[in-house]
Order: sequence, then structure tokens, then C-alpha cells
Amino acid sequence: MKKIIIIGLIVCIILTITNITYSFDNLYPFKNNKSTECFEQEPIKMRLKLNDKINEPIKMRLKLNEELHIKNYNIISNNKYIFLLTDNNELYKLVSNSNNSLFILKINLLWNDFIINKNLGIGIKNDMSLWVCDNKYSQMFQISYDKWKSINIDFDTKNNMYIIYGIKIDNSLWKFFYTDNFDPSIIPVINKIDLNLSWKTIYQDATNNKTLGILTTGELYGWGNNDYGSLGINVKSSKENIISKNIITIPTLINSDKWLKISLLNNIIFGIKEDLSLYIWVESFTEYIQNDKVPMINFIFNQILINDIKYKDIQIINLNNSSLNTSKIYIYAISDNNLWTMGYNYKGMLGTQNTEPVINLLTLTNNNTGDWKKVISFNGIFYGIKNNNTLWSWGRYNIFNQFALFDEPDISIIIRNETQISNLKWKDIYINPIYSNSFNTFYCLGITEDNKLYGWGFNKGNILHLDKTDLNNNTIDHLGQTYYAVKEPILINLPNN
Repeated sequence: MKKIIIIGLIVCIILTITNITYSFDNLYPFKNNKSTECFEQEPIKMRLKLNDKINEPIKMRLKLNEELHIKNYNIISNNKYIFLLTDNNELYKLVSNSNNSLFILKINLLWNDFIINKNLGIGIKNDMSLWVCDNKYSQMFQISYDKWKSINIDFDTKNNMYIIYGIKIDNSLWKFFYTDNFDPSIIPVINKIDLNLSWKTIYQDATNNKTLGILTTGELYGWGNNDYGSLGINVKSSKENIISKNIITIPTLINSDKWLKISLLNNIIFGIKEDLSLYIWVESFTEYIQNDKVPMINFIFNQILINDIKYKDIQIINLNNSSLNTSKIYIYAISDNNLWTMGYNYKGMLGTQNTEPVINLLTLTNNNTGDWKKVISFNGIFYGIKNNNTLWSWGRYNIFNQFALFDEPDISIIIRNETQISNLKWKDIYINPIYSNSFNTFYCLGITEDNKLYGWGFNKGNILHLDKTDLNNNTIDHLGQTYYAVKEPILINLPNN
């Protein structure tokens, strides 16, 4: 009898192990994917049930009668949701009920950072563990117990996939993926980029498979698509010797100088060194920007000094929202509070009196002199806060009348001169693009000096959380369609406002 019992127990143990292995393989479909030579897989923690105490999804609690005192906060938003991350690490979500009454949901626990890209939200908790939010932004799931410093997310439009790079507190670099229709309860395989390097910041263009990283010691590395030497790696001395197709599989040194910031889009890369000098990754591509069909073999991708001016920031924008089409790229940079622009300049939208369609991409034009604290742009429209905290705008007009300067929308209007659009004093502004098949537009959010939250722009799905009266008073008729759009900054009534 004892032998039978022992044999039975052994069989049960074998069946249990087999079942656990099967469940694990189904739970982690990427587990057996082969990593590239530069990756080392992180050990995965098993989570068998969503209601396990250790992995219980974080619930959001509704703040109904409780007064909130959100004194200082940053705004995190996408097409559907607005979050507020406070200076004391509390995270709030803005929601409206069926009557368009605004409620505030507080997400439990404290957070160091929370990042949104399209439908993916990833947070670093104050214990530095890593969490992912479901695509309705209603629950959060822990995906790593290790300690993380920063996360970089970009969406690959070719493969409908999120590419995520993360830097841990030991400055090691890791990479993982989510598909567009991801299941947040499934923990992704997180792979280490297996180099003994200490990373500070990552920049990527996922659609074009280009990644650049700055080390804690300042050196610049790159990997991914290096066609024609576009990363600045393996650049040949003559155009005839350029390698047309080239993929760099591991982080490779681009430049050993000390770098501060990178901005990249497709084969266009700008970099600011620690001495605030500005460089561009090409010998000359004015013709390339005018005609995106010009073959890349016409260019040699060295780092070329723009001029002797010191720059604090630079941004690359594509008017068509296409990381594959470079015919309508424009660039703006800030130096000593002066604004500089170059690139595509439809009817002078860059704010220049020069209305040439393209400004030379090796010559930044100083079109708005002095006093700029922050400038943001999308689709040819600019907003800027001056040092006296006033809000200004210029550039392409669009169908939603977001300048509030004219009664009737007219997309042919270009405002070349900076125009003040609010008498309020502003601390910060944010711009959130909204894309559709028929038009590209956006909404803006701003924080005033007294920490009140304002919004304006295309109000798709009442993202700005207006009450019924304000909602009905802010519409635009265009081509027989009525759109909700806010033409000038309107107060979003937070409980403490």
C-alpha cells in the first residue's frame, strides 16, 4: 500500500510540474524568442493569478467629497486621458461622468515617473519598481521588481509595436516590447543590452530603427539603421564608397566628445554637446529636404558644427506626421532665449518675413528675438512662453481656429508675427497631437502661475472635461460637420481650483 501511495505522489508531482511549465509557456509567449547577440535576458518573475496579494492590480479611488490640494504638478496626457503627477509623487487621473462633471481619481501609492505613448502607460513607483497600465488606464500591473531610473517609449508604426528602453539604477540598459493590443497581465521578456557601459539617456526613432544613447561620461553611441552611414558610424571618405544598407546590431561609438542632448527623426540627427555647441549629422542636405526622393547616397553623415552660437534645446518636427517622409521637416532651437528656425517654411509659418518654402538647413534663422522661456510646436503652429510668463502664438492657422484671432476658420492663413493669445501668466504649456485620416490637430494644456489648469484646442471625446454649457459653447462647423473645439484657454475646474 505504501508503495502505491508513493508512486501516486510521484505521478502527481510530475503532472503538477508539467502543468506549471505549460502554464508558464502560455503566459510568456516571448520567453523562447532568441535574443540578438547584444541582449541578455532578465530573469522573469512568475505571476500566476491577477488577484495574488503580491501582484494585486492597483485600484483607483474616487475623490468625491475630499478636497485636493495639488499645489505643483506636471501634466501627462494622450488622445484620451489626462494625468497629473504632483511634486510629492502622487498620481491623479481626470475623468468625466455622463453629465460631463469632472472627477479626480487618485492612483494608489507614490510614483517617481509616469510615461504615456499612445495607449501604453508605464510607471516607475517610488520604490523604483516598474509597472504597466492597461490600455484603458484603469489598472496597473507590476512587471519588474528591480530598481529603474528612467524609461523611453516609442511606437514603431511599421510593425505596430512599442519599443521600450529602460535604464536601471546601476546604469545598465534594457529593452522590451509590447504589441499595440498588449495584455498588461503578461510580463514581457526584458533583455539586457550586454555591454559594460554606463548609460545616462536614450533617444530613439522606432519606426526607422535608429537609437542613440549618451553615457554617464558623455560619449555618444548608436545602433540600428545605419544606411549610408546615417548614424555617423562607418562613414566613408567619399560618396562612392558609402555602404547603402547597413544595420548596427550593438551600441557602437559615434563620437567620444561630451554630449548633452540629441534630437532625431528619420535620417536627420541634431546633437548638442556639453559646451552647448550644435551639430548636424550630414554634410549638406538642403536639396534632400526639398525633395525626399533624392537618394541618400548624395550625403556624407559627419557631425557638422552649425555655427558658434550656444544652444539649450532643439526639436525636429514633421508637418505630415510621417517619420518616413522628410519633405516637410522643420526645426526650431533656443539659444540665450532667442528662437531659431530652419527647414520647411510654408508661407512663412516659421515666423520669418522670408516666405521661401525652404530655409537652408545649415543656416538657422533668428526670427523671434529674445525672451523665450519655452516654445512648443505641432503641424506648423507654435506656442511660446516668454520670460514674463505671457503666452504667444504664430504659424499655420487650422480649421479649429486655435489662435482665436478670426471668426471664420481659414486654413490658408499664416500668422508670421508672434501674437499674444492670453492675458494670464503661464508657468508651463503642453501640446498633445491628435491624428486622424482626414486631418491632424491637437489640444493644449497649460498651467498658470497660480497652478490652475487650462485647456484649448480640439476637444475630441471632451478630453478637456468641460461642463455641458462650456462644451456646447465651444464648437466649430467645418464642411457640414460640427466639431467640439476650444478656441482659447478655458479653465479646467479641478477641485482645488
